[in-house]
Amino acid sequence: MKRILFVCCLVLYTLLFSLEITVCNSIPEISGDRGFTRLNLEDSFFSLNEGEPAIPTRSVFFEIPVDKKILNINFVGTNENHIKLNSPIIPVQKNVPLIYKDEVPFIAEYQDQGRDDIFPVNLIHNFGAGRCGNTNIGYISYYSGTYTQNQNEFTYYEEITFDIVLEDDPGNEIYPGSYSSEQVLKSLKIPSNSRSTDIKYLLI
Repeated sequence: MKRILFVCCLVLYTLLFSLEITVCNSIPEISGDRGFTRLNLEDSFFSLNEGEPAIPTRSVFFEIPVDKKILNINFVGTNENHIKLNSPIIPVQKNVPLIYKDEVPFIAEYQDQGRDDIFPVNLIHNFGAGRCGNTNIGYISYYSGTYTQNQNEFTYYEEITFDIVLEDDPGNEIYPGSYSSEQVLKSLKIPSNSRSTDIKYLLI
């Protein structure tokens, strides 16, 4: 009886304190670069971790309740696809300012990556939340796929569903919206809110 009650409470907690978001992946554009393969994907960026395989990374933004924060994220991928590459994926190179004039050494080997390793181990690069006016915005940055070096193969899912587990964050304060915050929300395709209760003003 206690076990059934525990399971019921767990299911209820998951329903009340979780979100589910599904994103679609497209086939990356493949090109050659100095004897390596370069993967490009629209609306993507690359990790700043030098020496790891340069796999396109994307971010998804969403609204979460103002009194909640992200505790954990799980994901499930569907429709797995495998792409055989003609050469290894180019390593992430050193980031330098545009005004940098000295020669930048080319990184030609992976760092901390064995030939039998699958990179990355977890598609989720990072996650978190931040405030934009009176809206609490959550984000997930995720790798678009994985790379197996000894098979020289890139694997990606056509769809990825993220299960976002939330927890209470009673110390979160509400600040008023503004034209700037409205524009940020618009660019992230998140509807703006019209909350006007319990607003605490930030004086600068």
